[in-house]
Amino acid sequence: MGTTGNPPAGKKQRNMGIELLRAVSMMMVVSLHLTGAVLPAENGPGGLYECVWLLETAAYCAVNVYAMISGYVNAGARVSFGKALDLWLQTAFYSVGMALIFAALRPGTVTVEVWKRSLLPVIHGQYWYISAYFGLMVLMPVIDLGLRHISDTGLGVIALLMPVYFIAPQLVAGTNNYSVLSGGYSLIWLLILYIFGSFLGRSKLMRRVKPWQGLAGYGLMVLLSWFLKIGGRDSFISYTSPSIFLAAAALVVGFAGIRIGSARVKKAVAWLSAGSLGVFLIHINSLFYPAVTDRIPKSFPQYGALGCAVRLILACAALFLFCELADWLRRLLFRATRLDRAGAALDSRLARLGKNKK
Repeated sequence: MGTTGNPPAGKKQRNMGIELLRAVSMMMVVSLHLTGAVLPAENGPGGLYECVWLLETAAYCAVNVYAMISGYVNAGARVSFGKALDLWLQTAFYSVGMALIFAALRPGTVTVEVWKRSLLPVIHGQYWYISAYFGLMVLMPVIDLGLRHISDTGLGVIALLMPVYFIAPQLVAGTNNYSVLSGGYSLIWLLILYIFGSFLGRSKLMRRVKPWQGLAGYGLMVLLSWFLKIGGRDSFISYTSPSIFLAAAALVVGFAGIRIGSARVKKAVAWLSAGSLGVFLIHINSLFYPAVTDRIPKSFPQYGALGCAVRLILACAALFLFCELADWLRRLLFRATRLDRAGAALDSRLARLGKNKK
């Protein structure tokens, strides 16, 4: 999941509702992956199957949400190459670090192929979202230049036409196998979400939506997707599904209207938000994820539908907090070694070079 920074000074203040959603969406990603580990063994009719699929459906829009947040917060701002460096350093830290830990604790599990993916995580697709997001960052100078100069009306037309063009055919064909989008695991899909997120951030109409209305819209889209899935319409459980797309948009709009007054709560939200990308990089690591899912969630179905659901939710919360704490330690390490300043130093250096050329 892509990195997102603060809006440029003088344009937007940090929206703590959106920062809260950044953390919530990452907890949903954890839920999506843990629940997905249960479903292969319970892929058939029955209360347990339907209950677990409801949890899975409720979390399915999380990746779309995270990408829309990138557009909501960053689109139209000046491109920072320093952010790309910070993202690479964080990704490499976890990719290589996890390989070193498993090589020490489980000799023989880290093969030559695993080392290749770990040492060059972006090139070898260790994390599909990060690889796709780096592609988006390459295009950002052109994208954001256009977003800064296009009118709100023009952006609205583009933002609404893109989902219609790319998603609507699925309603007719009844499939999400639109090759250009690759089921949502693609740079093109992140680009669509990024631009749509920018539209949500600039739309005056969207700002009139109350938080409860956005959350209600999300709930309706989740239930619609779930009912269609249980009824045999599998194509509606996909990143590129119309209902999943709308569920993500509803969450972004709903959380954008949340106002947090307490300084302590703001501090807690900022802490959770800062660690959200780390949660993704840790829990879905190709070495760490199998080690967790092979031992924990696959045993939950024996407790029945309700027991399985409760255990999945508790396991999700525990894993999320564990990863948050781990990333907090990583941030302390980066601060102590001044690696947290690498991106800002690169931007400063590039700015000086630009001035010298003038």
